[in-house]
This record gives sequence, C-alpha cells and structure tokens, in this order.
Amino acid sequence: MYELREGLVSLAYRLAADRSDTKLVQTLVNLWQKQKEAAAKGDLEAYGDLEMEFHRTIWEASGNRRLYRVAQNLDGHVRFLINTSAGVLGRLSSSIEEHHEIKEAIARRDALSSEAAMRAHIRNAWQALRRLFGPETSRELYLGKKL
Repeated sequence: MYELREGLVSLAYRLAADRSDTKLVQTLVNLWQKQKEAAAKGDLEAYGDLEMEFHRTIWEASGNRRLYRVAQNLDGHVRFLINTSAGVLGRLSSSIEEHHEIKEAIARRDALSSEAAMRAHIRNAWQALRRLFGPETSRELYLGKKL
C-alpha cells in the first residue's frame, strides 16, 4: 500500500508546486503551525487530523480530481498506520520537519523537490512502522497485504 501511495500520491505534490499560489502557501503554513502545537501538547489525534488536512490541501491544489480521489482512497486505507507511525519515538518531530520541507518546496514552486520530499516522508513513515512491527510485517503492510 505504501508502495502505491509513494508512486501515485507524490505526483500530486509535484503538480501542486507547479500551481502554487500565495493562498496555498499560507494555508500550508497555518496547518504546519497547528501541527507543531498539537505535537507539543502530545495530542496525536489532533496531529493526525491536521496531517491529513495538510495532505488533502496539497492533493486538491494539484488540480487533478482523479488523483485527489485516489490519494484520499489510499490514505483512508493507511490512516491507522499514519497515526501509529507518529507515535514511534522521534517520528513526530521528523514528520513535522518533513512537512516543513514539503511546504517550503511548494512555496518555491519547486516541483521536483516537493515530490522528492513527499517520497521521503512516505519512506520515513514506513521505516518507523518497520521499527515498530518488524521487517516482515512491515513489508506486508508496505505492499498492501495486511490492510
């Protein structure tokens, strides 16, 4: 599942960067600030909701409605895993930094960096799950065999 997510969903980040405007960047900055606040409070549920809103905002900004629906579908399947990976020691602060890199690339209208930052974000989340669940189970989760 993460394999598919990395390939398809990261395309939205490239497209969003190409189409970036001041409104999108300000929305991402505001969401990122709220994520930092939720993380500081240790509120993983609020952080997870804000993370999803951050990503949905980018998918919508891609301007591709089909890609938006696919991204929503994929992330709906992995929502539990997203919240789980945020609870792995050190992952929450890493995730916040990764979101910073994504929003900065979009602000610069740097499509390739935006896509690369999202790919790294997905891989890092998967690595956190791998540490939590062990290599065999996490491989099955990555390939979508256990969802």
